[in-house]
Amino acid sequence: MTVRARCEALGVSEQGFYAFCARREAPPSARAAEDATLADAIAVAHEVGRQNYGTPRIKSELATKGIHTSRRRISRLRTSLGLRVRAPKAFVLTTNADPTLTVSPNLLNREFVAAAPNTAWVSDITYLTAGDHWLYLCTIIDCYSGMIVGRQLSRAIDAQLVRDALTMAVRTRQPPPGCLFHSDRGSQYASAVFRKDLAAHGFNQSMSRRGNCWDNAVAESSFARLKTELGDTFEDDYQARTATYEYIDVFYNMIRIHSRHSMPPRKFELAHLHN
Repeated sequence: MTVRARCEALGVSEQGFYAFCARREAPPSARAAEDATLADAIAVAHEVGRQNYGTPRIKSELATKGIHTSRRRISRLRTSLGLRVRAPKAFVLTTNADPTLTVSPNLLNREFVAAAPNTAWVSDITYLTAGDHWLYLCTIIDCYSGMIVGRQLSRAIDAQLVRDALTMAVRTRQPPPGCLFHSDRGSQYASAVFRKDLAAHGFNQSMSRRGNCWDNAVAESSFARLKTELGDTFEDDYQARTATYEYIDVFYNMIRIHSRHSMPPRKFELAHLHN
């Protein structure tokens, strides 16, 4: 069948048919070629972020590679690639105040941005599931960089849990006297043995107001991200401990882009402390 006959059967003109063929054979436009290259870079950034980066963090990750483009373009290409992030889980209260214990004043007062390292730390406890039981995770975060400087997992949600996390943080950071230590009013933080540890290292203790989780928002936010990006259910204690410590020590501190300063906490400290 001739081209003319085919065009008549399809109800199109010969001119339109030849124009269509020319478009199919033509090389992609410069914009399309750029999109293809950028899409590959976005896919790599998505994997670097362990499939948890949204558009802002992907933009920051691309910038570290010298690739600068708009969030709108990244969002469009992310959608075309089918890349998605998981929504954070709802907050669940894990610590309880003991009305018989002394409460420290809220010295931090939501000043979550510190001017120097080891001047203000925040801490909290959350739960993870390991097999048929719970494990409790205590973390301590430096407000300067957002780095998790202390962490401890335990089957018991007691004062020893927070004492062990503090021991790690003090050993690795060696904070000067006067560093602010903020937490909620949980009995673990208000216990006499933990207060003694804080005093021995020269900390000033601060506690959130009653029933006000926003007073410790930095710690709450970090737990929400951990559970979204890592998960909170594991087969056993070993898997929970290995995965959680690797996530904190390697990914969260060294790789994951912090939203406040658009770089990993450790990189932020190295970049600003040696200038």
